[in-house]
Amino acid sequence: MFTEKQPGAKRVALVGCSALKSKKPAPAKDFYISPLFRAAYQYAEKTCDVVVIVSAFYGAVAPK
Repeated sequence: MFTEKQPGAKRVALVGCSALKSKKPAPAKDFYISPLFRAAYQYAEKTCDVVVIVSAFYGAVAPK
């Protein structure tokens, strides 16, 4: 299931969206407001090179 780590390869995190959403338009990282999403996103930012949010409605979206 896992491949060998390649030198120079970026670490990518996929963070799932949440049902709790902001009532106002916002960048994806601020639009989802559940505590679990916030915790997962913060962890991904600290440990990975790239973070992508996976939305059930929009698909893969950039955080900003």
